[in-house]
Amino acid sequence: MRYRKGKDIIGDNIYSALTGEYTEGITDLNTLCNVALKRILRKKNLKMIEENGYRDLTDKEKEEIKKRYAKYTDIDPLYHRVYTARSGFFSTDYIPEDLYACTIERFYTDRELARFLDNKCYYDSFFANIRQPESIALRMNGYLLSKDRKIIDKDDVLELIKDRKEAVVKKAFNSEGGKGIEFISGESIAIDLKKILERDYDDLIIQEKIMQHKDYEALHPGSVNTLRIMSLITRDEVKIFKTCIRIGAGDGKVDNITSGGFFVGIDEEGITMDKGAGADGKVLFEHPDLKYKLGGIKLTGVDKAKEMVKKAHGIMAHCRIAAWDIAIDINGEPVLIETNLSMAGIGNIQSCSGPLFGDITNEVLEEVFYKNGYKRQFNDGFKQSMTYHYIYDNLRGIINGFYKSGVTRNCVLTNTALKRIDRVSVQKLLLRYPKLSEEEKASIREYYDPYVKNVPTIYHQIYKGKSGVFCPDYIPEEQYICDITRYLSDRRAASYFDHKCYYPRLFTGIKQPETIAMRINGIWLDDEYEMADKKRAFKLLLKEKESVYKAACFSEGGAGVRFLSFSDETKREKRAEEIKTVVKSMKHGDLIVQRPVRQYKELSDLHPSSVNTFRIVSLIINDDVKILSTSLRLGVGDSKVDNGSSGGIYIGVKEDGSLGEIGALDNGDVITKHPDTNVRFSDVRLTCKDAALELVKKAHPMIAHFRLVSWDIAIDEKKEAVLIECNLSLGGSDDVQVVNGPFFGEWTKQVLDEVYHK
Repeated sequence: MRYRKGKDIIGDNIYSALTGEYTEGITDLNTLCNVALKRILRKKNLKMIEENGYRDLTDKEKEEIKKRYAKYTDIDPLYHRVYTARSGFFSTDYIPEDLYACTIERFYTDRELARFLDNKCYYDSFFANIRQPESIALRMNGYLLSKDRKIIDKDDVLELIKDRKEAVVKKAFNSEGGKGIEFISGESIAIDLKKILERDYDDLIIQEKIMQHKDYEALHPGSVNTLRIMSLITRDEVKIFKTCIRIGAGDGKVDNITSGGFFVGIDEEGITMDKGAGADGKVLFEHPDLKYKLGGIKLTGVDKAKEMVKKAHGIMAHCRIAAWDIAIDINGEPVLIETNLSMAGIGNIQSCSGPLFGDITNEVLEEVFYKNGYKRQFNDGFKQSMTYHYIYDNLRGIINGFYKSGVTRNCVLTNTALKRIDRVSVQKLLLRYPKLSEEEKASIREYYDPYVKNVPTIYHQIYKGKSGVFCPDYIPEEQYICDITRYLSDRRAASYFDHKCYYPRLFTGIKQPETIAMRINGIWLDDEYEMADKKRAFKLLLKEKESVYKAACFSEGGAGVRFLSFSDETKREKRAEEIKTVVKSMKHGDLIVQRPVRQYKELSDLHPSSVNTFRIVSLIINDDVKILSTSLRLGVGDSKVDNGSSGGIYIGVKEDGSLGEIGALDNGDVITKHPDTNVRFSDVRLTCKDAALELVKKAHPMIAHFRLVSWDIAIDEKKEAVLIECNLSLGGSDDVQVVNGPFFGEWTKQVLDEVYHK
C-alpha cells in the first residue's frame, strides 16, 4: 500500500514540531503527534490574529472560559479569541482547535485506521448503497482497474475515457485542501489522462463530473459547491451537529478553503447564515466575485444530505466523528464526494456557525473526559492500543518465543520477534526428520545466494521430512514472513482491512455467509449497517435458531469463533442467557454474527461436523491474478472449524480436483486418510473446486493493495462458493508447501527478484 513510510513520519513530526508547518497534500496529518499538531495550530491562529488585528478577550471572558473548562482540562484562550473575532459573538462553548485535534477526535476516532479507510478507491465498496459520482476507472497500488474491479491496462482506461466530454481525476487519499484533484475535458481528455497516469503511481480514482443543482450552481458556477456535514455516532444514533456550505471563488474549480473557497453556516431550516469564513481568517458577508449577500439563501436538498450521512456513517463506526462533503445534483439528490474521517478542521466551521457541538457540548465533554463519574486517564485504552501491543508482543516474542492465535497481534511483530517465535515452534519438528545431505544444503544455498546470504536450511529439512520430496526452491518460512509478505502487503494496513465486519461491503457481489448483526467499536449495527441499539440487536439474535459469532479480526487459527444452536423447545430466557454469555466473552472486540453455511455434500462427507474449506493462495503479478496453490482443509473429531491449530488437516488439491496422497497436521504428523471417516485422500476427486477459484479471481482485484492473499472458501449446498475469510498477511506457507510443493511454483524466481533486487 502506498502510504508514508516510517522515516517520513518521524521526519514530518520533527519538522512540524519545530516549525509549526506542514505540506498540504503531502504531510499525513494522521501520523502527527500532539506536540506537532499543537505547534501547527497555534502558529496558524497567531498568524490570523496578527494579520487581521483581532481584539484580545477581556479578563472577564477569559475567566468565564477558564471556569467553563475547569472540570475537564486547562485550555489556551487563543482559539476563543479567534472564533469570537471572526464570528462577532463570544461563547464559552467554542471548542479550541488543539483540544479537538489532540484529545476529542483522538478519543472518538482511530486515527491510524482512518489513514487506511479514507481511501476513495474503496468508496464504491464501503458506501455501495450511497449515491456517488459515477466511477470510470481507478488505480490501486499501481494497478489499473475498471469500475467493476477487473484489472485492465492503460490502453483500456484511455479507451473508456476518450469519448467523454469531461472527467475528474482524484488522488485517492491524503488529498485535503483540494490537492490532487484535476479536471480533464475536451479533445485532449485522453492525452491529459495519460500524462497524469505516467506522472506518478499514487492511488487515483477517475469519475464523471457532477452536474450540480441550480441553487448550488448559482453560488459559484466554476466549482462544485458542497455541503460540509459533521456527524457523531452516539450510543443511540448518528447525530448531525453542524452543517455548512462550502463555496468556491475566483477561478477555483473546487470549493476548498486553500483554493480560495469559504464556509458559510446553514441553520436547521436549510438557510444560510450571514457570515462566511475564508482563508487566513477572512470574514465575508458577500461573495467576493458575484457580490450577492451570503445570508438568507434557502438551499435545496440539505435534509436529504443529512439523511444520507446518517445512513452512511454506520460502516465507519471506528471513526465516530466525521465530516462529510456532499454535493446536490441537478435533480436535487445528494451525492457523496468525500468523507473526512479525521483531521477535518473545525476553525472555519465555528467561525461561521458558532460552537461546534452546540447543544450537545456538555454531552461530548463528559464522555471524552469522564467515565462512570471518574476523570479519565488518557492511557485508559493503552492496553488495546497498537503501541501497547508493539511493545508487549514484541518483548514476549523476542524473549520467550511466545505466540498465541487470536492474542498476539501479528501486524506489530518485528522480524526479530518473528524469527524467534518461528525458531521456537520448529525446534521440536526438526528432531523428527532426517538432516539434509551436504549436497542438498549446497543446492539450497546456490539457489538463494543471489537473494539471501546464509539462508537457513532447517525449513527445507521440515518440508522434505513431511512431504518426502526435496526442492531447493521451497520458501523458508523466515524469508516468507519477514521479507516476502512484508513486501507484497502492508502488514499494518492488512490488520485493519482484514476485518470481517467490512467484508460484506469490501467484497460487494461476492457470496458470503448471511449477516445477522455486528458490533463495531462497541456500536451494534444490523446487516445493512444501520445503527441498532443493544435491545434491537438482541432481538435480531434471538430470532435465530443457529448462528456463528466471529471475532472480526485477530481471529486466526479459529480463535474467537463461537457456535450457538437452539431447538424449538429452548425457552427465550435460556436463549438470551447463552447469547449474553457469548457476547460477554467477546466484549473487548468487534464481532460479526452470521448464519451458518450449509456445505456441499461432497465436502461434508469428508468430515460432517466442521465447515471444510479450500485454502487458495493467489498473487497479483504481471497485471493478473495467479492461483499459486489450492489446498483442502478438513476438521477432525468434534471440531466445528478446520483450522490447523485446531487439529485440522491440510491436503493438496490437483488441477482436476483430485486430492493429494498426504495430509499435513500442525503437530508435524503426515497422514493418508481421515482419522475419523477413514476416507483415503487419494481416492477423492472434488467437482466443486472451480467455483472457489472463480470467486478468488473475482475478489482479489477488489483489494489490489494486498498482492498476496490466502483465501478460505466454503462451498454451500447449492455448490456455490462462499467467502469465509481472507488472510491479507502471514497466511502461512509451511503446510501449503508440504502438500503442494514450492510456494510460488513457476513464479518463484520472479517474486524473489522483485523482493530482493528491485
